[in-house]
Amino acid sequence: MIKKTAPKLLPIVPRPLGVTTTDFRVGETKPLQIRIEPQLHREIKIAAAEQGKSMTAFLLECYDFWLSMNK
Repeated sequence: MIKKTAPKLLPIVPRPLGVTTTDFRVGETKPLQIRIEPQLHREIKIAAAEQGKSMTAFLLECYDFWLSMNK
């Protein structure tokens, strides 16, 4: 059997992000579920953890950044 090796991840350079927490209030939020590759999930989770954020907060900030760049 051939052993598979995991691809090496590049170091992530920390940068200040605006969203640090998410405040959920019943009835004011909607769940969102997406299907992604396990490696991409891992990379997003690592990036969020390095910023001290939840994945939700990190992805919301990424969306806010994208929105600000595409107005």
